[in-house]
Amino acid sequence: MDPQFRCHQNYNRCNHYNIFLHTLSIKKKELNRTYITRESKELFKVGGWTGVDSLVRNVFYFFILQALNFLGPNQFAGFQLFQKIMWTVLIPVIAISQGTSIRIGNYLCEQEPSEKILGLLKTSAGLGFLIVGTFGILGIFFIDLFGYIFTANPDVVYYSNLMFAWQIIPYILFAVAMNIRGLFFGTGKTYNILIISLLLNIAIILPFVLSINLFPAFQNFLGIMLMYVFVDIVDLLITIILALALSMRIFKIKAH
Repeated sequence: MDPQFRCHQNYNRCNHYNIFLHTLSIKKKELNRTYITRESKELFKVGGWTGVDSLVRNVFYFFILQALNFLGPNQFAGFQLFQKIMWTVLIPVIAISQGTSIRIGNYLCEQEPSEKILGLLKTSAGLGFLIVGTFGILGIFFIDLFGYIFTANPDVVYYSNLMFAWQIIPYILFAVAMNIRGLFFGTGKTYNILIISLLLNIAIILPFVLSINLFPAFQNFLGIMLMYVFVDIVDLLITIILALALSMRIFKIKAH
């Protein structure tokens, strides 16, 4: 190869490399100053609220654990067993709620999204009701069998069954609310999740836990079951109210 041509070729390569580095440095500054700042703000508009929600729930869960200390060892083990069973049942419900969130985001980019989103929420909430409701019917006959899959202790299974009797309807309501909350994630209005969490934890769970700690009459299995029932009922009601309010605002804006 001609040495002069090779030298020219190497010069061009060096020149292109220098241009690339210069462009990269400009882009890097742009990324640091503009892109990252802008995208971080947009990201935390959605993820920030859910992060605070997780913090609130974890802090108050510490107080719930304090309340559970008043249960005996078999009662607490029965509580844990029932939670394990129910969160296994809720796996498909969680998958449906996540799909609902994504689909709502897609529908917002289409024409006349209100009817599509409303239909989707009805379908996903109905599926959540059907899945947990079906387990509830099966549990009437087979809840003992489900319990003995995880433990051989009859006392633990007994208290797990007792929790089933108290909690199955609230869990059905929870499954419905979980799918309705897909509207908040799909639209990016996740501050509603934090509102629900604050209302439930400050207005209901905290007073219940304080009562359980201060008054011996509340220090029993029944008091804790009542707390969970009340929380799940109010959770669904608040979720529906906030979802209706958000829908009215969004679809009114879309109509204009």
